Amino acid sequence: MTGIEIITIMTNQLALAVACGLVFTLLIQPRRDMATYTFALFCLSFAVWSLLSILRLIPEVGVDVADQTLHRWQITMLGLTAVGFFLFIIVFLNPADRFSRILTAIMPIAISITIYLVWSAEVRNVDADGLVTLQDQASALIMVSIFYLGLSFWLILSATHQASDSLRMPALFLLFGLVSNLFGWLPLDTLLMAVGVTWVGWSLLRAQVFNPLTDLNQELRTANRDLQQVINDLASEKAKTEELNRELVRANQYKSEFLANISHELRTPLNSIIGYSELLQSGVYGQLTEKQLDRVEKIHRNGKGLLALISDILDLNKIDAGKLKLDIASFDVQPILDEVIAEIEPTRQEKSLSLEIDIAQPLPELFGDPKRIKQILSNLMDNAVKFTREGGVTLKVQPVVVKKGVSDEFKLPTIGWLRDGEWIIFSVIDTGIGIEPENQGRIFDEFSQVDGSHTREFGGTGLGLAICKRLVEMHSGSIWLNSVPGQGSKFFVALPANFRKDMIKETQ
Repeated sequence: MTGIEIITIMTNQLALAVACGLVFTLLIQPRRDMATYTFALFCLSFAVWSLLSILRLIPEVGVDVADQTLHRWQITMLGLTAVGFFLFIIVFLNPADRFSRILTAIMPIAISITIYLVWSAEVRNVDADGLVTLQDQASALIMVSIFYLGLSFWLILSATHQASDSLRMPALFLLFGLVSNLFGWLPLDTLLMAVGVTWVGWSLLRAQVFNPLTDLNQELRTANRDLQQVINDLASEKAKTEELNRELVRANQYKSEFLANISHELRTPLNSIIGYSELLQSGVYGQLTEKQLDRVEKIHRNGKGLLALISDILDLNKIDAGKLKLDIASFDVQPILDEVIAEIEPTRQEKSLSLEIDIAQPLPELFGDPKRIKQILSNLMDNAVKFTREGGVTLKVQPVVVKKGVSDEFKLPTIGWLRDGEWIIFSVIDTGIGIEPENQGRIFDEFSQVDGSHTREFGGTGLGLAICKRLVEMHSGSIWLNSVPGQGSKFFVALPANFRKDMIKETQ
């Protein structure tokens, strides 16, 4: 084996490894397209051609040098290599001219005819000096291949694709390597074509993998800068929000202090007014005329109303500040109910309203703050009498057992409305003005009322129900309502019976 043959074998081995490596690399990358598959076809044809060259040159593999079939396969793979490169250029550059489309259409016919001729006759001769010469059929296939490689080079030169510049030199290497097959004494075909294949593969990898990764990296850098800017803006806004929150806390403290001070200053003279009006009504300072008694009664009634309003403001202020504490105890509900009924009795009789009391017996003891629970019930009953022009008011009290979110004794708004356990549910029902559906969601908000006309007619400030809701929640209970405008309202308060003290939501 001569030195040239050894170099040729090594070159073919290198070309085979490069071609297979490129095929593997391109087919496993995620951005595969038709250009990738046509290039893989081109590389596989070149790899088979290199393998056949090795088989022809290594005697140890047992292949006869004069084997015509082996040489036919080698010439065929050489033609398919040129065709594969042309198809790759057509797909990759996508030329729009009609000439390229015509040549692409007739290419299978030309290649098929020349391959048929190659396989139907002798493809080479060995002269007396041992030189191999190709027959006309084999030369024709190589010439067709050279034509399509030349056409590929022309398409690359005339293309406007941004990657076309990087394909010019490798196309020349492929063209010169294919031409060298016409000269048996010039064994540069594999080397030149291997360089061309490697160069084209690198260009394709750069176009499909590396350039997109670079663009993606740039986009990520840009996104990172934008994100950092957003983070800085958020930090700035957070600082502003924290400062605003501190100002709001200070303002709330000032408000609480103001309300506490002004309420204290108002309660002292109000108590005096109420006390003296009661003395006047009782005749301590002498008998009053009917007209005088009427005026004193109005002073007394309005004074007590204003005192109740101030007390509500103080209670709400304490709840908001977390300073309202519950005096927890286990107690009987009946005495509280009697007191609540007695308080509304004068107003009820004055308005000629009926009163129905339905208290289930026996009632379990309730665990909570008796004073605050009485405040809740008094507020609800007072509202029921206040907002009812005719008809009546009903107070129902019943124990309820909740299991798996439902109760057999009472229909809850939804499953799971109350936790499992024993409850006492207070129902205050009236036949009053009712509440519009759009107002029911905010009726428990501070200073919230049905509308201004009702405020003028019935009075009130909208604090009572807000305080009721807070006090009920502090007892781990629930308050809700059902109301139909013009037909009346039903307010429900559910409080846990004999509930553990550590479950009570005390405000420290």
